[in-house]
Amino acid sequence: MATFMPTEDDCQRVTKFGHQTNEFIFVVDCSGSMKDESKIELARQAILLFLKSLPMNCHFNIIRFGSGYAALFNDISVIYNEENARKAETLIKTMQANLGGTEL
Repeated sequence: MATFMPTEDDCQRVTKFGHQTNEFIFVVDCSGSMKDESKIELARQAILLFLKSLPMNCHFNIIRFGSGYAALFNDISVIYNEENARKAETLIKTMQANLGGTEL
């Protein structure tokens, strides 16, 4: 699993048009191959750590996949604020490996 921990500088860039905020899309395998509790628990811990490392006002979403996919938010991404962070944390803490297989 590739992971990184964003810093404030990673989340913001300055362009000639002004300040622009970055977007983070977390894609999490919730297929049957993650059924072992230690695997899905490691995924939960990693996503929670990343989530808590994001600066306020960047944009994010969490997409879980297996046979299909499910996004936390209907929009491509939403602003990272206290309300959306709480929604994400609730999803993460209850996330299960219940989205079927990943036969590609």
